[in-house]
Amino acid sequence: VLVAGGRFLGMFVTDTGPMNTLLHMWAYADAADRETRRRSFEALPEWKAYRRQLDDLDALVQAQTMLIRPAPFVTLDWPTAARATGG
Repeated sequence: VLVAGGRFLGMFVTDTGPMNTLLHMWAYADAADRETRRRSFEALPEWKAYRRQLDDLDALVQAQTMLIRPAPFVTLDWPTAARATGG
């Protein structure tokens, strides 16, 4: 399993809404941290081979990236934990 380098928060599937949707969530210290880790990850030969296989299968219909943050009234320590663990 390849890991993008952020802190893995979970993987989810839809119960309602768009069918056959898979969501995975990762925490990063900030957008720059994410960008640096993604660049390193995308350079891996294993990732490039996986992407070629995925393209050949024509299985990915849509991909979407969202950068989100907790609402001001929610207490979460994800960015700090990502920084502290190096992941």
